[in-house]
Amino acid sequence: MNQLRDAYIELLQELYDAEQQTLQSLPLMSQAASHAEVKQAFDEHLQMTQEQIRMLDQVFQRLGQSPGGHHCKIMQAMVQETQQKIQMVRDPDTLDAVLIAAAQKVEHFEITGYGTARTWALHMNEMDAAEILQRIADQEGETDKRLTRLAETRINREAMANPQAAAA
Repeated sequence: MNQLRDAYIELLQELYDAEQQTLQSLPLMSQAASHAEVKQAFDEHLQMTQEQIRMLDQVFQRLGQSPGGHHCKIMQAMVQETQQKIQMVRDPDTLDAVLIAAAQKVEHFEITGYGTARTWALHMNEMDAAEILQRIADQEGETDKRLTRLAETRINREAMANPQAAAA
């Protein structure tokens, strides 16, 4: 990696792989969730993730690059951690709170990655790519805000109200 462009392409490939891993994990998270609103949030984010992958494909086409090539180990670790928690957490209300927290970790990671990629695209005068990357970052931010509202208005309170969860 000798130039910022190389780092930019590698970051985009890692983000692409992260989205692919997210695409695989969201159905499992939705299935594990007990609250309809949490399931719906994950199901809708699955659709958004599919659209984000299509947008990234556009960026790669414009760059003349392949989206494959770099595995995102950070996302892999977050997915594995979420899968472990799905197996470990017994209380459904607590599990929903834990799933939201896990999803928000992913969102924050993605927001950071897309923000960096957008900034680099701007510096390389890749204005179309920068616009697409900003749109994806904005979507990730909206998902994070939605999950925060869901957690703060209902899910966390229900998890705390469960005597078994409070004793654990």
